[in-house]
Amino acid sequence: MSKKRLYIFAVASAMILGPKLCLLNLRSTVQVKGGIGGISLALHYVATVFSALVYPFAVRTIGLTRFILLGDFVCIIFIVGSLYTGWEGVISTTTLVGLASAPLWSGACSAAASFPINSDGISIKDGEKNVRVFLAIVTLGQGLTNLVPEIVLRNSDGEFIATNETDIAQCAAQDCTTKYEFESNVPIFGRLTPTLLSYYILIAILAGLVSCGMFIHYLVLPKDESRISEESKHLVENDGDRNHAVDQSENFCDAVKRSFTSMHGVLKNPMNFFTSPSALWFGFFLGFLRSSFTRSYAACTLGVQNVGRVIAIVDFAACLMCLVIACLREFLSLWHLSIVRSMTDCITVVMALTWIPTSTTLYVPYVIALLLGVTLAVGRVVQYTTPVVYYSGKDPAYSLNIMYLCIGSVISLIMSIETCTNWSIYVVGAFSLLSTVLLLIGHYRMYKSQ
Repeated sequence: MSKKRLYIFAVASAMILGPKLCLLNLRSTVQVKGGIGGISLALHYVATVFSALVYPFAVRTIGLTRFILLGDFVCIIFIVGSLYTGWEGVISTTTLVGLASAPLWSGACSAAASFPINSDGISIKDGEKNVRVFLAIVTLGQGLTNLVPEIVLRNSDGEFIATNETDIAQCAAQDCTTKYEFESNVPIFGRLTPTLLSYYILIAILAGLVSCGMFIHYLVLPKDESRISEESKHLVENDGDRNHAVDQSENFCDAVKRSFTSMHGVLKNPMNFFTSPSALWFGFFLGFLRSSFTRSYAACTLGVQNVGRVIAIVDFAACLMCLVIACLREFLSLWHLSIVRSMTDCITVVMALTWIPTSTTLYVPYVIALLLGVTLAVGRVVQYTTPVVYYSGKDPAYSLNIMYLCIGSVISLIMSIETCTNWSIYVVGAFSLLSTVLLLIGHYRMYKSQ
């Protein structure tokens, strides 16, 4: 597939992942009552773990193209199903789209990393560059998509309850959902919930974007997957269980067992001890970003109508940083990026913990959003290039990385429901430092062994 097709593929992925993440960002805010939003997000990441387990089996069985298109279709179901705002609909649709995480993320990154394929197989350097460019385009698309709720919710007929000094002082690090009073006339609850009409309009627009993205995927992805299938087969056969031949007729249970066996091969790799905390940190970080930050720093202080703007700033900053990383790929290795990630994360943690919201300092959430965007970009690049650099792009390494990410996200989301926001920030900051130190040690060990 040519570079032009790769760019078109990335744009289509952005049209699918953007609306999906846009709604997930609003979950903990719009469905704040009873912690339903946080619970549904936690179940989303649990479903993602299952998705990671069946990823190698699904690619071998139906092919990478069909696997990605299946994930696109599930995303459409998620968007349309979000029209039902009851707890049954929220939990079921959010969990369902978690099952599509492997094709939407790992499948798409695997497809991007496989261009170009030369006679010797996948070039690690080219694959790493393609993934970085792909992530930059997807992140830009996410930023543009997050402007949609900014426009739709702001132009709705609903009246949002204005902030005052007493109310917003309870936000940010001091925010605790266990203390909320879920009544329409309570200021903090009124700032978190949009009108139904504006919400339905938002769903219709996002559903249209995802449908267009799926159609473009259908046009640009190769229909003949013999080359990709052979490469995928090669990766699976060399996933740490070299003496076990790939049985294309194995059943689902055997496939899940094989996934565990394959990931066990990665687990036995000494590098796993040094890289796994980084994936766990990224899970903690995403859980904080999708739940605590959007609720405690964006919606609580600025109102739900401004959540899209704040998250758009996160995505635009992440996109710019992804482009910088892609351009400087010859000079920035993973250990450089891990240091940058840790520095920006520590600055963010200090600012988030020390800020006490007032009417004159409501610009701070936008500053924090910029820092989070930089951290998100670097963390995402580290997350999705680690299997390429340290594990030669093996599918089980992608699956294991997703599992670590989901475990961290579930813990973070549960904390966002049961504890105040400051505890989530403490965990993110501590794991950031720990993961950076371990990744640097692991990189040094690998460098000395070469």
